[in-house]
Amino acid sequence: MHLSDRPADNEGGYYANRRARLHENIATQQAFSLQAKTSPNLDHEDLPPTALRQALVELYFDYIHDQFHSMYHKALFMDDVINDRIPPMVLFAIFALAARFSADEFFNGTTPRERGEVYRVASERLFSIRELTPTTVQVCVLLGAYAAASGDTDVENLYYSMGGRLSLVLDLPNRPVTSLVEREVNIRTWWTLCMVDVWSSTAVRLPRIMPFDGAVPLPVDEIPFSIMSNDLRGHVSDHTLCISSPLLAEMVKLNRILARIIDFNRACVSEHLEGPLLERGIQELSRDLDVWLEEVPHHMRDTPANLEAFASRGLGRM
Repeated sequence: MHLSDRPADNEGGYYANRRARLHENIATQQAFSLQAKTSPNLDHEDLPPTALRQALVELYFDYIHDQFHSMYHKALFMDDVINDRIPPMVLFAIFALAARFSADEFFNGTTPRERGEVYRVASERLFSIRELTPTTVQVCVLLGAYAAASGDTDVENLYYSMGGRLSLVLDLPNRPVTSLVEREVNIRTWWTLCMVDVWSSTAVRLPRIMPFDGAVPLPVDEIPFSIMSNDLRGHVSDHTLCISSPLLAEMVKLNRILARIIDFNRACVSEHLEGPLLERGIQELSRDLDVWLEEVPHHMRDTPANLEAFASRGLGRM
């Protein structure tokens, strides 16, 4: 059913406003897509100059990674970029996200909002759902983030859903790996999909697809992860292991509570909860939030000193 054929939204202003925004975006996105599709096809030889590639990936880590999602080990990823080991499908998706932030003269004459489209199209041309690999899952996350930034909520959810299904098919957290970093990237990709599944599915009012799997380990602390090496031992010192910095893990815990809040809100509407049942649900969720806050280490709380300390380690944007 086309958006314009759906019945009027009687559940509140959010979804009505969302539908209006979708209609407003259609003409603009169609124009951008047409422009990108009529441009010459990009392949590996058409990647930007090496220096610009590195600059765009740096912009991606500055503005996108750890904001929209958390997957990669930056130092090792940058080394792979320099040595031309990153698949073009991944690079094009990253360039699509990062190009709008670039001040390089390479993009002169193109508005920031338009710059990413040609790279989005190039990545999608290389994308194949038949390639059942962690790389394909990561590209689903990247293209889903691009759709989210463009206001394409439905496309965003489709990419995140594909990534979630692929990660389930691959049993991503338990997939055999050649290094501890690869294992951690798979775990972080899994939890990224679990988190975005909560808000992305809610935005389009569709069921979540990622399980609440308590058997999957939470992401390791950020500081030890950032200095892991690319082998099976990881070379993480005992001193580093004593540094507590589980930023992503705490986000995952809080996201699980958000999912329960969303489920409770839905139950309030569908089951017309009131009286003791309503009060009990509110108290349980409030208690969950209180317990989470009490368990957050003091050096990870929202204070200027803590923010400065994490920023000094390159974790300020997280």
